Amino acid sequence: MCFTDCYTDTEIWSREVGDMKIVAVRVPDEWKTRMEKADVVWSEILRRAIRETLDGLEREERLAAWANRPTPPECPEGTAARSIREDRDARG
Repeated sequence: MCFTDCYTDTEIWSREVGDMKIVAVRVPDEWKTRMEKADVVWSEILRRAIRETLDGLEREERLAAWANRPTPPECPEGTAARSIREDRDARG
């Protein structure tokens, strides 16, 4: 999901996860000084980064599960052709 309005993003985020928890981040003093000078809502940037990271991890888990799925048994040579011929013959 892409949002342009931070307020809207916060509302949707709250509905998606229910109760919000507090997560603290430690940054060097230099970063903090630079962050305070910027006209940016850092909590929204951090929420978005966390959400994108979690989405990526979940996508990787799904792909790994798909890659590790059992291989279907092989059919003997001519099975598909025989099945198609039976269907066509049944229609008359």
